[in-house]
Amino acid sequence: MTIVGRICFILLALYGTIAATVFCVEDLMDYRNTVIEVHQPPSIQAPIWFWLGSDGLGRSVLKKILIAVKNSVGFGLIVALGCVLLGIFFGVVSGYFGGISDLFITWLYTTLSAVPGILMLLAIMFMFGNNFWTAVAALVFLDWVGLCRMLRGEVMREKARDYVLAARSIGVGQIRIILRHLIPNLSHYIWIYFALYFIFAVKAEIILAYLGFQFTEGVSWGIIIDEARGELLKGVWWPLTFATITMGGLLLSLQVGADLLRDRFDPKMNTKG
Repeated sequence: MTIVGRICFILLALYGTIAATVFCVEDLMDYRNTVIEVHQPPSIQAPIWFWLGSDGLGRSVLKKILIAVKNSVGFGLIVALGCVLLGIFFGVVSGYFGGISDLFITWLYTTLSAVPGILMLLAIMFMFGNNFWTAVAALVFLDWVGLCRMLRGEVMREKARDYVLAARSIGVGQIRIILRHLIPNLSHYIWIYFALYFIFAVKAEIILAYLGFQFTEGVSWGIIIDEARGELLKGVWWPLTFATITMGGLLLSLQVGADLLRDRFDPKMNTKG
């Protein structure tokens, strides 16, 4: 593994550790009651929670960023997992079994693809309420289409290959063929789409929070950015800067890590000779 790959996986492990720690330690979620003088710049001579400075209300920028990491990682994982599971199920069923199921699933994802995603997402949030699980369900419902379409085409191609035909000829069941042969050979696509769904979910959470749809506990990067926007005119650069760095580090590390996993698990790239 390259140095860049090691750095990315270390960063991802760090983000995961931060998210798990903030989730388990309830005191870290309390960022409102620990305050100092407003707009204090970053300094290692300050108390540890204020090494990254304070915001316009004297609250710790570091604590707000840690809470934002926890919210984004948790939200992104749940949405990405839901999208991947739906995409695998519908894509494999459509591509492997064909017939009426293929016609219905093709019609369904074609219809969803024709709907403007952000408008549908906002409409669902307005209709069913501004809460965490509504946002998760809306994003999963709208975003499983890409993996489904990809897997449908790949499964249709793979099921005609010799190894699948050989498994059928010796009486291997269809479910076993799907789970033991098809899905492992398509795992590199799944890794890539998991990363893309994760990135999409984090971006959606930031945008929705920026627009006023706050459905996660505490703060998010969208709220930090919204609050810091006006503070830039006063020369207060650190809330926006540190939020952008941590947000970009997560998204970039995830994308590079997914590419490395694809290279590792793609059977075609690991074939010798």
